[in-house]
Amino acid sequence: MGTPADALNRAKQARLVKAASQYLTKNDLWDEPCRFDLAAVIDAGTGMDVDHIENAFDLTDHKGGW
Repeated sequence: MGTPADALNRAKQARLVKAASQYLTKNDLWDEPCRFDLAAVIDAGTGMDVDHIENAFDLTDHKGGW
């Protein structure tokens, strides 16, 4: 089945980047820092674990080619 991080493939990243780009443009925020974190909730059997990955990807990972 894989991990939540495995599910964050290039296509999902592209959709998130597109949405973020539209938001940044609409609100004139391109000069502000922007990062994409991944918060993964995993059933550990005895409870839930949360894995937080800072900067899972960024806009520069997706410049110029979809």
